[in-house]
Amino acid sequence: MNSATAEYKQEVWEFLNKMKPGDRYVIDEICERDNYETFVACIKEWMDSLPYQGGLIFNGDYSEIYMIHLPILNQK
Repeated sequence: MNSATAEYKQEVWEFLNKMKPGDRYVIDEICERDNYETFVACIKEWMDSLPYQGGLIFNGDYSEIYMIHLPILNQK
Protein backbone atom coordinates (compact mmCIF):
# COMPACT_ATOMS: atom_id res chain seq x y z
CA MET A 1 0.00 0.00 0.00
CA ASN A 2 1.50 3.33 -1.01
CA SER A 3 1.32 6.41 1.18
CA ALA A 4 -1.45 8.06 -0.86
CA THR A 5 -3.63 4.96 -0.51
CA ALA A 6 -2.86 4.73 3.20
CA GLU A 7 -3.80 8.40 3.65
CA TYR A 8 -7.04 7.91 1.74
CA LYS A 9 -7.91 4.86 3.85
CA GLN A 10 -7.20 6.86 7.02
CA GLU A 11 -9.50 9.67 5.84
CA VAL A 12 -12.31 7.21 5.07
CA TRP A 13 -11.91 5.46 8.43
CA GLU A 14 -11.96 8.81 10.28
CA PHE A 15 -15.19 9.69 8.47
CA LEU A 16 -16.73 6.33 9.41
CA ASN A 17 -15.62 6.64 13.04
CA LYS A 18 -17.51 9.94 13.28
CA MET A 19 -20.80 8.50 12.02
CA LYS A 20 -23.65 8.29 14.52
CA PRO A 21 -26.66 5.94 14.56
CA GLY A 22 -29.19 7.18 12.03
CA ASP A 23 -26.60 8.77 9.74
CA ARG A 24 -27.18 7.83 6.11
CA TYR A 25 -25.09 8.77 3.08
CA VAL A 26 -25.41 8.30 -0.67
CA ILE A 27 -21.95 7.22 -1.76
CA ASP A 28 -22.04 9.22 -5.01
CA GLU A 29 -22.54 12.38 -2.92
CA ILE A 30 -19.51 11.84 -0.69
CA CYS A 31 -17.08 10.05 -3.02
CA GLU A 32 -15.62 10.96 -6.39
CA ARG A 33 -16.61 8.50 -9.10
CA ASP A 34 -12.96 7.62 -9.80
CA ASN A 35 -12.49 6.58 -6.16
CA TYR A 36 -15.70 4.53 -5.83
CA GLU A 37 -14.08 1.07 -5.75
CA THR A 38 -11.32 2.17 -3.37
CA PHE A 39 -13.86 3.95 -1.16
CA VAL A 40 -16.08 0.86 -0.91
CA ALA A 41 -13.03 -1.36 -0.27
CA CYS A 42 -11.97 0.93 2.60
CA ILE A 43 -15.47 0.76 4.07
CA LYS A 44 -15.53 -3.04 3.83
CA GLU A 45 -12.11 -3.27 5.51
CA TRP A 46 -13.32 -0.99 8.32
CA MET A 47 -16.45 -3.10 8.75
CA ASP A 48 -14.42 -6.33 8.82
CA SER A 49 -12.22 -4.92 11.59
CA LEU A 50 -15.12 -4.41 14.02
CA PRO A 51 -17.66 -6.64 15.74
CA TYR A 52 -21.08 -6.47 14.07
CA GLN A 53 -19.40 -4.48 11.28
CA GLY A 54 -19.42 -1.43 13.54
CA GLY A 55 -23.17 -1.04 12.96
CA LEU A 56 -22.60 0.10 9.39
CA ILE A 57 -24.77 -1.31 6.61
CA PHE A 58 -24.73 -1.00 2.82
CA ASN A 59 -27.98 -1.00 0.92
CA GLY A 60 -28.48 -3.72 -1.71
CA ASP A 61 -26.58 -2.06 -4.56
CA TYR A 62 -23.80 -0.45 -2.49
CA SER A 63 -25.02 3.05 -3.32
CA GLU A 64 -25.76 4.04 0.30
CA ILE A 65 -24.36 3.41 3.74
CA TYR A 66 -26.12 3.89 7.02
CA MET A 67 -25.30 3.47 10.68
CA ILE A 68 -27.59 1.58 13.01
CA HIS A 69 -27.72 1.62 16.78
CA LEU A 70 -26.01 -1.38 18.33
CA PRO A 71 -27.41 -2.02 21.80
CA ILE A 72 -24.84 -3.08 24.36
CA LEU A 73 -25.24 -6.76 25.05
CA ASN A 74 -25.11 -7.75 28.70
CA GLN A 75 -22.92 -10.73 29.33
CA LYS A 76 -23.54 -12.78 32.46
